[in-house]
Amino acid sequence: MKYTIITPDGKVEERIQRKEPDAKEVSEILGGYMELIHIKWRNGVVDAFVNEDAKRQNLPINLMATALWHNYHFPNPKGPYADLNKDPQGHINAFGDHIRGTMVMMTGI
Repeated sequence: MKYTIITPDGKVEERIQRKEPDAKEVSEILGGYMELIHIKWRNGVVDAFVNEDAKRQNLPINLMATALWHNYHFPNPKGPYADLNKDPQGHINAFGDHIRGTMVMMTGI
């Protein structure tokens, strides 16, 4: 099973292992309980997991994860980053919502 980890600092790490990571392993990577989301990745839609309490924990904004999530829900022909603007306080604004913390995507067999 191949899965991809995207951290808030923009690092992308692909991992390959014999079996799909279990909930405990994904939760450890995320640093908390996992929440399922769907994103566009390459030529399709994949399941991804984020920390369910990331906003409450004030984890850093994950711009790449936000763009991928945003592009799934609000496709933009200008590209996934086109509508990610900063408000006057410098916060990322993606139609009022964003992904915080690390994201784990199930990207292949």
